[in-house]
Formats: sequence, structure tokens, C-alpha cells
Amino acid sequence: MGGMNAPFFKTLRDALTGSPDWAALDRGWRESEGLREALEKQLPPPMIEQVLQIRRSDPAQGIRGSQVTVVTTTASAAAKIRLTLADWPNELRREGWGIQSVRVLAQRIQDIAHPDKVRPNRAPIPAVVKQGFAQLSSEVSSEPLRAALSRISRRGKAL
Repeated sequence: MGGMNAPFFKTLRDALTGSPDWAALDRGWRESEGLREALEKQLPPPMIEQVLQIRRSDPAQGIRGSQVTVVTTTASAAAKIRLTLADWPNELRREGWGIQSVRVLAQRIQDIAHPDKVRPNRAPIPAVVKQGFAQLSSEVSSEPLRAALSRISRRGKAL
């Protein structure tokens, strides 16, 4: 059965390896791996563990040159790595990378909370308390305080 599928996979491999899109992906992957290896020469292993991603970005036009972006797990790791890599662009240029600058960022972690947990449920305000706030709002001379007490007295369902 393996022999029957072999021609299909051979033509699929030939189609993928001959595709310009595949070539661009492969080149990007190899470049990323090379940058990762170069980064590992510059940083101690505990710092390497804090690196989530490394990528190169080239400007569409202009003279600024390429930039390497290193994405880390935390802002403190980003600060330490930024200091450690201060001279890294010079090293990369000596190795033939043509990199002009290094940018180190902390990954923004978004904690997506359940909608019920975003705002804690408030216990209903007892009717007696609401009446007290309403009465107090009519007796207070401060307009902002009067408005706040009035809003509280109208809030939610009465018990």
C-alpha cells in the first residue's frame, strides 16, 4: 500500500518544494532558526527560556534597514534581554545578517475572564436602605453627593 501512495506524495513534495510560496516560507523558517541560534550565543540559558519568538522585519523602503524583534514572556525579562543585547546588531552585521536594530518586547497576555467574573454580582440593595438614600439625597446640600445618593436609591430591584 505504501508503494501505491508513493507517487502521490512525490508529486506533492515536488509541487510544494517548487512553489514560490513554499520557498518564501522555508526561507523565513530557516532565517528564524538562524537568528535563534545567533541569539543563543548571546544570552545565557535562563534568559533563552524567556524568549517566546524571534523574527526579522524588513522595511518596505528606506535606509533604516532590517530589525530583529525578540518577544519575551515578561516585561522584566524584556528589560534584562534588552540590556544584554545592546551590541548584538553589530555582532549580527559582522556575521552578515544586515540587521540595524533589535527590538525587545514583552508578550501581552490577555486573561479572558468569564463574563460573570468580569464584574462581581452585587447583592440587591434592600428597599429600606434605598429609601434611606433617597431621603438623605433630599437633605444634602452638595449637588454631586445628592446625584450619587439619588442614583444609588434607584439602582437595581428592591427587596
